[in-house]
Amino acid sequence: MPKWFGKLCVASGVGACLLWALAKWINADVRTPQFFLQLICVLLGGLLFGVAMGSLFPVLLHGWRWHKATRLAQHDQAER
Repeated sequence: MPKWFGKLCVASGVGACLLWALAKWINADVRTPQFFLQLICVLLGGLLFGVAMGSLFPVLLHGWRWHKATRLAQHDQAER
């Protein structure tokens, strides 16, 4: 797994939160031109959130595999 997957996950998650916060701050009415900017922020935030979740899954799987690989082997004393 590439090392930049974790950075991608964090960066896209932060970007999504910032875009959603901007969209909430705009608080535009449907009849105003600012509504389209708000809609674009919400849609791009959703897209970035999807990228964050898509890159979080391999990071979690890699961490789980690393955790199982570093576990000590349990050797049964009766087998000796």
